[in-house]
Amino acid sequence: MRVSVLTTETPHHLYFLRELRRRCSDVMTLDLVILEKRLFPYRRLFSRYARAHWFNPIKATVFNPYLNVPYLVNEQSRYEMERFFPNGDYGYDEGVRVESVRSVNGARATTLLNEAAPDILLVYGTGIVRPHVYNLPLITSINCHGGFLPYYRGLDTNLWAVLKGEYDRMALSWHAMDESFDTGPVFMMERVEPRPDMSITTLRYYTALLATDMCVRLLKGIANGGMEARDQPADRGQYYSYVPWVLKPLANWKLRRYARRSTGDQRE
Repeated sequence: MRVSVLTTETPHHLYFLRELRRRCSDVMTLDLVILEKRLFPYRRLFSRYARAHWFNPIKATVFNPYLNVPYLVNEQSRYEMERFFPNGDYGYDEGVRVESVRSVNGARATTLLNEAAPDILLVYGTGIVRPHVYNLPLITSINCHGGFLPYYRGLDTNLWAVLKGEYDRMALSWHAMDESFDTGPVFMMERVEPRPDMSITTLRYYTALLATDMCVRLLKGIANGGMEARDQPADRGQYYSYVPWVLKPLANWKLRRYARRSTGDQRE
């Protein structure tokens, strides 16, 4: 199978690409990686949200989900670099075509994908992908979603599950893409198991490990003809935006407390 990937340049995405190529070389070739460079429009969405909630100044500002406060971002990146690339060998494998575009929906991305002619298109961590892009592959386009479908769609869904105390709904899903948000048929969905040191800093690392393991099994299953996607229940659940920064310390505390209790770790 010919596989192309739409993603962004982060340590966990690079790890994913390397492992996919190493562990799936018997069933696929990774012909093209497209890196989306467009930044998330925090300012525009912050203003839109503030205008919509002008009557509640606290909600419009302090609890605005698009107020971009980088809570523990540096710690998260450092943690991932130390574990994914302990020898400092950060970089893309030779032989993989890596192209940068402003938007995965732009003309250049479409041209690149038409040239690559993938059987499978994997999407991991980009913005919204439009139908003219995800309909290009011969077989299907599959998105990685960090959430329990259909009840947790959108952004920061595993953190929202933590805040609501629904720890059994911390999950990772690979689903076919459609015109709505995270509503396509699901190929695989598995629970994110607790680890003793799980926190906001480490959660993305552990979900990246799970995402990679699942995708390896998924591609092998598709290649062998034994993997089909199942439609999601009619109840589409709720669409979540980013967790407001003022709630992230609470989510971090609850996640750490849950992880220690679940694993029997007594450290404070």
